[in-house]
Amino acid sequence: LSKVPLNRSPNLPAIIQLGEIGMLQEDWGMAKTQLERAHEIIGNEDSAVDILFKLSQIALKGTKDMIQAQRFLETLLKIDDHHLLALNHLKKILFQKEDWPEFLKIAEREADVTPDPERRSELFYKLALRYETDELINNKNIEFYEKSLTSGFAYLPSIKKLAKIYWENKDYPHTIRIYKMLVEQDEIKDNKRLLSKLSFQLGLALDKEGNDNEAAQWFET
Repeated sequence: LSKVPLNRSPNLPAIIQLGEIGMLQEDWGMAKTQLERAHEIIGNEDSAVDILFKLSQIALKGTKDMIQAQRFLETLLKIDDHHLLALNHLKKILFQKEDWPEFLKIAEREADVTPDPERRSELFYKLALRYETDELINNKNIEFYEKSLTSGFAYLPSIKKLAKIYWENKDYPHTIRIYKMLVEQDEIKDNKRLLSKLSFQLGLALDKEGNDNEAAQWFET
């Protein structure tokens, strides 16, 4: 009797483990081969996210293949577009490639999905600074300075930037709103001379908007 060949399914946990051992030993060839095999078995399912991230790290640290690393990260983000580490690594690759449109798009997505309010505010502030140097994109910096204040965290660098922009643009309704935030910050309260100057400017903005009584109160501060 002829023997019927057994159909053995691949041992996925063992393949992944071999890939991880390869990473630990910096045997990048083995690691890449095994984890790519694992990805092939799983496909682009949720469970492939960790494998794709590991493959991107092999490409970055081991084989020094930035293009392949980018490809792995982009595939990962199609499965999980909130993966902060993947967004951060992709942002760094795009920065090195000087692909500014894609860099700004990924940087904005990273800021959008960052859960920590202070970190989120900081990311939007840094994004706004980049747009300040691009004269072709009007008011995009203002949009991101404002976004940095929507996380429930009063990010002082953004408040200062907006105060200056709105005051210089004679946008008095926004000046009033931002200056009222600014004068409540501890760093400002502790600087009596600066507080007095800002209170006077706030009074002027209120006066321009016809709020005479409130303006008088700030002039007296």
